[in-house]
Amino acid sequence: MIQSFSMRSHIECVPCILNSVIRILNEKIEDVETRHEVFRNIIKELGDSNLYTLSPPVLTAKLHEYLKEFIGSEDLYKDKKVLCNKGALEIYPHVEELYNEAEDKLESAIKIAISGNLIDYGALNNFDINSIVDDYVHRDFAINNYTEFKADLEKATNILYIGDNTGEIVLDRLLIKHLIGMGKKVVFTVKSAPILNDALIEDAIAVGMTEITDVIESGCVLAGTTLAGTNELFHKKLAEADMVIAKGQGNFETLTEETLGKPLYYLFLCKCDKIATAFGTNKFDLMLLNHGNYKKYF
Repeated sequence: MIQSFSMRSHIECVPCILNSVIRILNEKIEDVETRHEVFRNIIKELGDSNLYTLSPPVLTAKLHEYLKEFIGSEDLYKDKKVLCNKGALEIYPHVEELYNEAEDKLESAIKIAISGNLIDYGALNNFDINSIVDDYVHRDFAINNYTEFKADLEKATNILYIGDNTGEIVLDRLLIKHLIGMGKKVVFTVKSAPILNDALIEDAIAVGMTEITDVIESGCVLAGTTLAGTNELFHKKLAEADMVIAKGQGNFETLTEETLGKPLYYLFLCKCDKIATAFGTNKFDLMLLNHGNYKKYF
């Protein structure tokens, strides 16, 4: 049964957000008493927040800003992001083989790109990139708007592709190269400042994304995207776009609150039990959702 749900934070979001905080505290602060003191302050900050007025990415950013200030590091996931990019680059030749063997190469490229969404130290702690891709490329979409996606893609010339995590962006390259091969012009976006393990311009350069397509900073500093938080260049490219592709659950959680005025597709793995229940799917299922169909489920 589909349950009513909004993209604002719920009490079920709290354990996930706090788990990311705890991982950072354990890695960055050696002294146990200091860790406990910082955690108490985080809990107080959380208690003072009105969950239902904030989306999970906004609430996460609020707590992580406190951590950045206390720890004295602007990029709390820097080392892990380097490892994610390196690991994904190492398996890229194998990923290309899976793509080349596929009967429907566009569908395969989409599934491979979505599988990269599991490379996420913001939500998970352990994962095997190689086994993830091998598994997901053969799975079906749990929410399958592929027919609509192809129809809108056929009519589109300019595509705005809103990126997500490091490591994941390596696998996005395959889909973007396919789109370019179809004659599409693609603009890829990254965050403008560190938040969780989301990709920055330096990551796009490191994985060769800038060599195949235009890459811009969105202006956003959330693990998601809001129009109010994006810069003038993002708005310009959005206005020029015929179609938007948004990667990751954070972009789903934030962009469903927005009206873009053009076809928008979410490509992500459902990492949240509450969202999975609302969709009537399982956690970590493949999701290819047309924004226009969002209200069918929520």
